[in-house]
Amino acid sequence: MQEHSRYGLTLKQYKSGILSTPIQIYDNLCPLRIPVDYQAELLVEAGTVVERHQPLAKAGADGGNSVFAPFGGLVEGVFDLQHAFFGEIRVVALTPDEHTESIVRNTKKLPSRLKYILPAIRQAGIIDALDGRPLADKLEEFAQRKLSLLAVNAIEDQPYVCSSSALILQNTEDIFLGLELAARVVGAQKQEVYTYRSKSFNVLKPRLTNAPEIIYLTGKYPVETVFVNAHPETGFIGAQACLDLLAAVDTGTPQTMMIVTVAGDCVTNPCNIWVPVGMPAAQLLNYCGLREDPSVVVMGGSMTGQAILDLSMPLGLGVSALLALKTEPLPDITNCCGCGDCVRCCPERLMPVYISRFARHGKFDECETFGADRCIECGCCSYVCRGQINPSAFTAMAKHEILSRRVPKKGASDATD
Repeated sequence: MQEHSRYGLTLKQYKSGILSTPIQIYDNLCPLRIPVDYQAELLVEAGTVVERHQPLAKAGADGGNSVFAPFGGLVEGVFDLQHAFFGEIRVVALTPDEHTESIVRNTKKLPSRLKYILPAIRQAGIIDALDGRPLADKLEEFAQRKLSLLAVNAIEDQPYVCSSSALILQNTEDIFLGLELAARVVGAQKQEVYTYRSKSFNVLKPRLTNAPEIIYLTGKYPVETVFVNAHPETGFIGAQACLDLLAAVDTGTPQTMMIVTVAGDCVTNPCNIWVPVGMPAAQLLNYCGLREDPSVVVMGGSMTGQAILDLSMPLGLGVSALLALKTEPLPDITNCCGCGDCVRCCPERLMPVYISRFARHGKFDECETFGADRCIECGCCSYVCRGQINPSAFTAMAKHEILSRRVPKKGASDATD
């Protein structure tokens, strides 16, 4: 085990019971609201009847990602949505056909020649849920950079979230096979898997004794961000991306499913579960059950996720968890009490207390002086804040303003020519 973060927070983990439970597959059919970015070209409209795995959208001239139907059914409409996690998007409302087959995941494995791997990945429209980027584009970039090490990032250091850890536990061979295929595209000679080692992770030990390539990281949250930032020479991909790559290469199956951790102190049956992209949050919470009404529902981890009020909000790739909690994980804004806890826990050694004060009054030059642009947005400062000022939000606002100033205006480079 390697310790990679001495500064930050020691957070209690709630994963043991979830990791020891087999990954489930949501095989009930329900209406979906499938996210589509604005750059993509829509291929359907209201009234279109689609078959399973039929393209709903494809990459447009300005970018965007391909999107496929998880099952056959009727497109009820396409409408705009302000999504808590993704911002402004479009969604395709898809109602399943009563005769369509239930949802399955293909696990067939076949060897593949190098020249077929990248086209298969692109054809399947695989988005790496780790960072929301097309997997084919990432692998091409890694190849151009001539990276010698390709690694799976399963460093889940936030409470509850453990979907990638579960994949490593229950699909170890397939994860390594998918990683090997990706490494062929990149030309990387070495492959590794990184994961976060907490007490909850001890359930993995008996099953992973023959997987020496797995490296366990320890330390205070945020281990993942600190480690990744310290290793720019390594190419990182997600665990789910390895499995989706495998399915695309072996059977031509497009990406229509995502794995999510459903947990929290209000959830009756917490688990990791495969669900179709576009599933409404309410549908998934009803499936797992609620022992009591939650005070807050969060998409993503408890430290960096987004609280949602509209439970019809659909899940999309990049949403690692759906949490139903009795109390909100982050406080609201009041007044700073000057305790200095935010300074002591910051992994970047910033002074969020001062950055927040300046940002609140729009003094972004001062925020830059205090290094707001180096904030990694881990949320540690807001978690410990006794005054409930939420300095993470102010620092993120300042960072965005500082970085936006550095982007040259169109035509500015030609002004002095």
